[in-house]
Amino acid sequence: LEEVLREPCAPGERASVLRLLAEISHHDDSFDEAARLLRDALRLAEGPELKGAIELGLSYVESNLMDWGAALRHARRALDHARASGNALLEAQALAYRAMMGFLVGRGADWRSVERAIALEGPDPLAPLVGRPALIEALLRLYVGEHDLARAALHRLAAEAVGRGDESDVAFVLLWLSWLETRAGRFAEASRLAAEAAALARLTGSVSMHAWVLTQRAYVAAHTGDAEEVRGRCAEATAPVQASGRLLPGLWTAAALALLELSLGDAEAAARACEPALAALERRGIGEPVPAFFLPDALEALVAIGERERARRLV
Repeated sequence: LEEVLREPCAPGERASVLRLLAEISHHDDSFDEAARLLRDALRLAEGPELKGAIELGLSYVESNLMDWGAALRHARRALDHARASGNALLEAQALAYRAMMGFLVGRGADWRSVERAIALEGPDPLAPLVGRPALIEALLRLYVGEHDLARAALHRLAAEAVGRGDESDVAFVLLWLSWLETRAGRFAEASRLAAEAAALARLTGSVSMHAWVLTQRAYVAAHTGDAEEVRGRCAEATAPVQASGRLLPGLWTAAALALLELSLGDAEAAARACEPALAALERRGIGEPVPAFFLPDALEALVAIGERERARRLV
């Protein structure tokens, strides 16, 4: 792909190559780099279908950078382009992304759009698992606490992907299943799923996904009181998470270390562990509180060390 860019080519072709490079970048190296490549691609893109695909990519990347307002704007533009292009699958994905990003900024779950997206998607779409409306619906069910429905849907999607030989995104699904089981208090199952997700992420070569899974393994270990496991997994994940620019795993690191340190009576250590995630939330604002699942322990730590005004603002 980089060789193609070194040769003269039409703007639309260059935009397509940049979009593909961005997809590779966010899987392997850097979400910041992916965002840059996608913005460059958008400036060159011709035609609503390509513009819609690029806007959808920007929505995904911005959500991983915890700028859910920007992710929602890109999803809306992706939907406009998708409808103009007549591409039903692209429209389905854009509808689902708009619903998810709208939820993350605090506007509630738009189930009508999700149902429309699933109907447009069809029974067996040729699309990456992370962009499928069926997966978006499952994650929304998880966020709103409908754990039984979310569990069944996530297991079904993982099994379908494995059956097709499309295992590259299964680690992502297993990570969320592990998070679900942690919230449900089923720690042995959560640990098993996280270990399976870590093995798959290694096999498929996704460095940033493997690092995120490590933070989920730490989060499970914090609930079972394994201090060595928590600290070891968080330390192991630090360098690849920082290299990727992906901010979401920082929520898991904060949640795991805050729970551990508060349990050990060290509120100052808990507050230090939460500082990067707290700063990100304070920059972006809080729309939907469920993704900020580390925040209750962070607030307890802030109150304990005397930072009551900051805690009050966050409350």
